[in-house]
Amino acid sequence: MKKALGTVSEGGVDNPKEYIDVTKGEGVEKEELARWKGASKRFGYGEKVNIQGDPWSATTMRFLSGESRYDVEKGQHNEDNNPLHLIRPASLNSVSTLFEANGQQYLTPKYYCSKRSDRGFDDSGIRKYEDIIKKYESVSAAILESVNEPDGKKRVERVKTLLEKAFGPSEVDLILGKKDANQVHEISKVENLRAWLVFNVITILNHDSEAITPTGRIRALELLQMYSAKELSDGFRDTATKSEHYNGYDAMVPPRLPYTFVSRDERLEKDHSRIWVNNPKIQKLIIKDRSGKNIDWRATSTALIENAPEEAVQIIMLLLHDKETTEGALAFLQQVPKLDKETLSRMFGSKATFLLEHQIAKGIDVDVARGAGVTEDVGGNLEKEIEGKSVEELQQIIRRKERLAADLQESLALAESKFAEFFWRDLEQKREIENLRLQLAHARLGQKPTPQESKVNETEKMDPKGYYRIMGLHP
Repeated sequence: MKKALGTVSEGGVDNPKEYIDVTKGEGVEKEELARWKGASKRFGYGEKVNIQGDPWSATTMRFLSGESRYDVEKGQHNEDNNPLHLIRPASLNSVSTLFEANGQQYLTPKYYCSKRSDRGFDDSGIRKYEDIIKKYESVSAAILESVNEPDGKKRVERVKTLLEKAFGPSEVDLILGKKDANQVHEISKVENLRAWLVFNVITILNHDSEAITPTGRIRALELLQMYSAKELSDGFRDTATKSEHYNGYDAMVPPRLPYTFVSRDERLEKDHSRIWVNNPKIQKLIIKDRSGKNIDWRATSTALIENAPEEAVQIIMLLLHDKETTEGALAFLQQVPKLDKETLSRMFGSKATFLLEHQIAKGIDVDVARGAGVTEDVGGNLEKEIEGKSVEELQQIIRRKERLAADLQESLALAESKFAEFFWRDLEQKREIENLRLQLAHARLGQKPTPQESKVNETEKMDPKGYYRIMGLHP
């Protein structure tokens, strides 16, 4: 039988132990890398985003207005502002957030005015925002490109040099405009080298593109080893700015429990920040020290790796939302690339819940999808679904997918009937309330309330089994 691409066998013939080696191979496909590198082409005269134009185009206006958490929660990225779906420092989400984060709200350009005559003739602040976005995206593309370098030392050295150059004294892209003629230029105080590194690593780790392979995600985590966890945490949650308690990660990545730890109804919730602390499964894995207040990271790391490797990365990403656990979470991510190949294959394979979250966000029922075998390639799995399959096996795949389509159609029909049932109940309750209100009005006027038969009872007689109501029809 043909062995799957990247499969490693251990334990001898009598006790085969197979898994996908996710530590070797390509980190990101060439087409995806080219897309990241080409993002800057949308800027400039005659391009989609042109701040020199007058009046500004709708595309330029969308770029400047930026991206909010409400857009992302709806699955609606601002493709003009953030086409690469990067997780960025909150200061970069829009023109206004850049100046507000730097304590210069009074200097915020009138980016909402398309005509230059309406906003004044000084667009230096607008140009500065464009410069910083272009710089950040170029750094992101270069870091992504580095995951194709198999030599870890070369990769770290390349990225470290890149970041140090971006924040070097000769760089002007990160400098904001002058407050007045007497004030010297100062670098944007909320941007820092270590924060940019962490945000880019998390972006690659959690990106929804299947063109970024598990190998690339693991290699990105290795870059965190160039600084201590405390240095990374201090940059990621800078105590000198608001990012200490609420940064771009908190805004754009809603806290989500692994789908295996929650009910079907809870999976539909966008944000699990209110329920995760009471989730019994996750609390068994997060072990506290003797004081009962702080996490015992050694014991917790062991528990996650041994008992929940498929959920481990997602749980750590959940802990990144808390200021008190950020440093420990980053320390865990630093050590992940050092784990054995079999453990890594489980943490980044087809069952890794943090990657399946992208399927859930698209409305796919992962339980049904896994049963049909359509989630094998989530996150850029190295094994192609049809590679080496016989005609009979391909026919089985087709039958599984036909069964998935039928199951999804059934789920949709049930959901629609459930909605219709809830809608009908709500309508009946409103009618009952109106009936009671009229009777109360009669009583207040000293009139004897007119006895009325409940419309609910009336409906029950006409539709005793509820068939019409389930279909959303009045009997």
